[in-house]
Amino acid sequence: MRLFALEVGVDMKLNKKGMSMVEIIVSIALISIVLTFLMNLFLRIRTTYNQSAVQADYNILVANIVKAIGDDIDNYGLSEIEYETEGNKSAIILTFNAFRLNHLSDRIRKVLRVYFRNNKFYISYSYESKYTLDITSVERSTSVIREMPDDVVVDSSNYIELTKTSIGIDVLTEIKVPMGDANGNIYDINVFGLIKGQ
Repeated sequence: MRLFALEVGVDMKLNKKGMSMVEIIVSIALISIVLTFLMNLFLRIRTTYNQSAVQADYNILVANIVKAIGDDIDNYGLSEIEYETEGNKSAIILTFNAFRLNHLSDRIRKVLRVYFRNNKFYISYSYESKYTLDITSVERSTSVIREMPDDVVVDSSNYIELTKTSIGIDVLTEIKVPMGDANGNIYDINVFGLIKGQ
């Protein structure tokens, strides 16, 4: 029993020795190096995440618009495409071969529009009363209106471009929304449609 008590006493005396100033400085230096490395790693991960989030926003925006227009072109077939501009707005009016269900003498007409409002860019693809009378609730609900990402870069002189190329009696049309981000990445919206000759 006494031997055990003596051993504990010896251990306690050995543990009472403190750290020297050099050991403390070395420990602080090592901890600082590790923390600096972890902070740089965290900042890199956060930057990568932010860039990925911005890229995802653009990709979703492009996919939504291309799908909406592409589905209509596939389902109805293009009859005519017209370009319109007024003020700081650009619009493409797409007229399809199919007729509206509530007005069988009125062809389906939808408008792709890019505009600037409340310090933000918006893009919409929808029926508009200016071109289509008596818009139904179903038509209104199929409208696609999206706010563009905050750092969007759009050519303010020409929000939308329309190119028509004759191929025999057919006309190949390209609708392009030149769009990118502040870092120079390009996220143009490109939609192609064929207007069949008569």
